[in-house]
Amino acid sequence: MPKTDDIIKQELTNIGNYKDLKMRGFIGSSNYDQQLWIEGGLTFRYNGKSYGSNDFAWYKEEEWTEPGTGDKCDSKPIIVVEGTDCLNTRSYGTAQIQRFHHAYGPFMNGGIIGIYYLKEGEYEVRNDLAAAVYFANIVEKYKDRKAAYLITSDINDIMKLVKLVGDHGENDPRVWMFIDEILEKMKNHFLEHFNRKFSLYEEYLNKHYIFKNNNGNWVKYIGAKERSFTDSSIRYGHIVLGEAFVAYYLLAGKGLLSTGKNVKYIFPLLNEQELASMKATLTRDKEFAILTDSIYWDVLTIDDIQFSDTTLKTAILPFRQKDLNKERKAWNVVRSRIEEALKNNNYSFIE
Repeated sequence: MPKTDDIIKQELTNIGNYKDLKMRGFIGSSNYDQQLWIEGGLTFRYNGKSYGSNDFAWYKEEEWTEPGTGDKCDSKPIIVVEGTDCLNTRSYGTAQIQRFHHAYGPFMNGGIIGIYYLKEGEYEVRNDLAAAVYFANIVEKYKDRKAAYLITSDINDIMKLVKLVGDHGENDPRVWMFIDEILEKMKNHFLEHFNRKFSLYEEYLNKHYIFKNNNGNWVKYIGAKERSFTDSSIRYGHIVLGEAFVAYYLLAGKGLLSTGKNVKYIFPLLNEQELASMKATLTRDKEFAILTDSIYWDVLTIDDIQFSDTTLKTAILPFRQKDLNKERKAWNVVRSRIEEALKNNNYSFIE
């Protein structure tokens, strides 16, 4: 386990037990966090799938029933935290996005406050990530479900929330007033960036590779290929999943998705046969299972799209076997052509 993970966990441990709130966390090389909550771990299920493990939690010694399964345990999760020190690393952008689903899992169980803690560092929290998490609360009706999903880089936010819940209970208005304060900070973080650089929301979406077509569908594209999912040293599947959630909530939060229409998530460097093969072999890959069986988006490959410029597909195909980092200049030329085609509706879906 990276040393930075233990630093985060030690910060959370230092907050301590508080009144009837007990701590659960595992410092060191333990894998207990990967076990389900009802089995003593820090992983939560939603819609029959296990989401990523978290780092820490505060709970009450009360009976808790897991939504969806009816399984019971004698520890009721109240606050669950996934932490990272990625704001102090050069991979700060992708490292942020790949853990979206970890704290999202407990949030979607209802009645739990999920917190994504990005320890303050050299870099800022991604503005699209802050916006997506903010919108997730709105779309999923956080107050009705007495659940919240928060992002913060201030350890004092977590400490204050633990104290408020311990003093007054998780349903007290003072707790939810503070949650609203954090959500407002998240929204303002996004708006400060947006207002400096954009006038139209669709322009902002296009910069994040999200485009609207003539049929009212919204498409998101990403340059992942088969090896991105099958090579465990790359772990790109976590990033692909995070980008999917961000795209969905950037759209759903603004009410841009028509009823019955999902995000079309396009993988131009992946073909239908490879996708089918991975569905058959990656049966134990949590991220791939969430990605390919979602009610929010449809995964499409190069075989599902026809570009008006027939030479574009020919230009794309060689990059399926190339190292995009080594071929960055050439790939950027082709990628720009893909973006232009998607932006200008110069394509159609193959039925």
